[in-house]
Formats: sequence, C-alpha cells, structure tokens
Amino acid sequence: TRQLIEAMGSQLILNSTIGRGSAFSFSLEIGIVNELKPVANLDGLDILLVDDDADLLAIYQLYLQDWGMQVTCASDLPQALELAHQDMFDLIMTDLHLLEDSGIDLLRVAKSKQKACKTILCSGAGISPEWQPAVAELADVFLLKPIRQEQLRSAIERVLGQEE
Repeated sequence: TRQLIEAMGSQLILNSTIGRGSAFSFSLEIGIVNELKPVANLDGLDILLVDDDADLLAIYQLYLQDWGMQVTCASDLPQALELAHQDMFDLIMTDLHLLEDSGIDLLRVAKSKQKACKTILCSGAGISPEWQPAVAELADVFLLKPIRQEQLRSAIERVLGQEE
C-alpha cells in the first residue's frame, strides 16, 4: 500500500496507539476534467449479434439499436455462420458458449472471410486455459457477462478505434 501511495505522489501516514489500534491515512491531488469526451457515432454500423440466451440477445439488441447500429441477430452457430457467409459486418459480437457449439468457431470463419471485421467475444464463465490462445488470436475484445450498457459502448468504441 505504501509503495502504491508513494507512486501516486503521496505519503502514507501511520498513527498507532498500543492497545487501541492504528489509523492509516494519505491524501491525493486529483485533477478535475472539465472537457467531456465526444460520443462516437455508431449510426449505421452493421453488427452480427449472437447469443443463445434470448433475454440477453434482446437486451444487447436494444442497446445497439439505441446507438443507431443495424443489428442482425442469431441464436445459434449454424444460423450465425449462414449470416456471416451472406453479409459483411463491421462488428461481430458473440457468446463463447453456444449450446453445443462455440463462438470461437464463428470468429474463425468471420476472420477468414472478413479480415476487417472487428470482434467482441463474451462469456459468463470466463476463459479456460485451453481457450486462451484462440481468444487472443480471434477476439479483439473479451467481455465477462453480465455486461453493463456503458461497458459495452466503451468496448465497441475501443474495438472500432473510435476511443482514444
């Protein structure tokens, strides 16, 4: 803790009384940002959204449509693969675990067909060690569910290169 506080330009202060306890304190100077960052325009971007949980699919679809994105939904891998072969997408967002299939299989196909397509991979279970190499290779961003609206927006802006 002391090293962290000192790295931020402050000093950790200890006041201790035997038999009574100890109190630690520090102070930090924090700047105030008055400039609001402009919100990226996501209007008209095409996204393929894939999740086998109908409720999550509907929630994420509402978020994306509210931001002006053109959303195409799929609830399983075969449907998602068919859509990925038919259309070009700016972004593909998929769940890692799709019933008996994997979102990794979709990302593999999408990256081979649409090199410029950006990808977001989501999972409620995290990433097991055997999945890590494929995730690192194929997913531009990995998000752990549940995903808050502002977290999703930030990830989309980051992956599309619209956030500094």
